[in-house]
Amino acid sequence: MLFAFAAVYGVAHGGFFTVMSPTVAEFFGTRVHGVLFGTVLMFGSIGGAIGPLAAGAVFDATGSYRLAFGALLGLALVGLALVSRLPPMRGPRAAVAAP
Repeated sequence: MLFAFAAVYGVAHGGFFTVMSPTVAEFFGTRVHGVLFGTVLMFGSIGGAIGPLAAGAVFDATGSYRLAFGALLGLALVGLALVSRLPPMRGPRAAVAAP
């Protein structure tokens, strides 16, 4: 099961990073693409480094990951709210993605 999960996760994770740069460019244009893309990657890396340590600290303090997963759910909902406020996409795919 672990190998099957790793294969699916690896492809999905790689696909996510493949589409991140074009998505930033389509939403915000290419004029400041490098700055925005770098900022997205920086915060993703910081979260990836701090998240497991924070979750481990929560587990050590409470004996459960429930609080850590609840916090992650809350952060995901905040992210969803922020993404829903993004301006309409620019570029050639905007017409395809428009509702």
